[in-house]
Amino acid sequence: MSEVRRMMEARSTGINQVLEQKNAGFFVTAEQAFKNNGVLDGFSLRSDGRSTTPMVYMTEELMEKTDTELAEYFEHVFRTCKPDFQDLSNVITKDFIMNNARPRLYSSDNIPDMEAHGIAYMRMKGVPLVIGFYLIVGKQDNGIATVTLRCNHLEATGIDITDLYDVAILNEEKECVVASMTDILGNLMGNFNPVEPEFPVMWVVTNRLKMNGAAAILCQSVVEQLKNRIGDRFGIIPCSVNELICLSADGMDENYLTETVSDINRTMVSTEERLTDQVMIFEDGVIRTL
Repeated sequence: MSEVRRMMEARSTGINQVLEQKNAGFFVTAEQAFKNNGVLDGFSLRSDGRSTTPMVYMTEELMEKTDTELAEYFEHVFRTCKPDFQDLSNVITKDFIMNNARPRLYSSDNIPDMEAHGIAYMRMKGVPLVIGFYLIVGKQDNGIATVTLRCNHLEATGIDITDLYDVAILNEEKECVVASMTDILGNLMGNFNPVEPEFPVMWVVTNRLKMNGAAAILCQSVVEQLKNRIGDRFGIIPCSVNELICLSADGMDENYLTETVSDINRTMVSTEERLTDQVMIFEDGVIRTL
């Protein structure tokens, strides 16, 4: 057990005493959760009769708060999140999963942690990536609540992972986005009106939520759009788990791009959103590493 986890276990008693005095209607437990590129320590905000709970991941700033201050902060989070949280018994059903599952890409470096936490996944051939799956269970102004699908969820609902993959891709197809970098820059800069080349150099692949949008590259409609706009052979730059950039592979400087991606990942992309340093290429109908 980590030192942070020991501190959290010790503090949960004091926090729960404050919550009980306030009749807050929930209590906290110190737990770990699998996240992309690591396992995070946090407090789950639990209430009787509900199996879906908000989780607050601990930071140094939060750990410096008193038990009373943390209890007040957790109460705010709980009240904010509670209205939109669905109970797991309503979402871990075959119908709900098949209608709502979405794909999510992870680096294959995550496999040991994924297996330790029972996360359902499939390996991608030819690239150091794996495909996980998730459900959206609540949307609010301050964020989106999701549930990562685990092996025991599939076992309980009798869903085969290959069938899950097929429906998750179909669900993602409805939300995927392919936009030129020129259009995105124009929208960001308001009055900026760049000259649009006949074929934009770079295309951004994501989804409407801009969350886990890198997985949209698995959708056939996205591949067809890119082939029509770039050609049958194009490079894939992994910006983050939320988006990819695609560009013509002709004249692509592989070493420069790999070094650039690695540098950006270390300096500009958070650990949780980092996908891979590996630049990829689409050719002959498949994605592979350079």
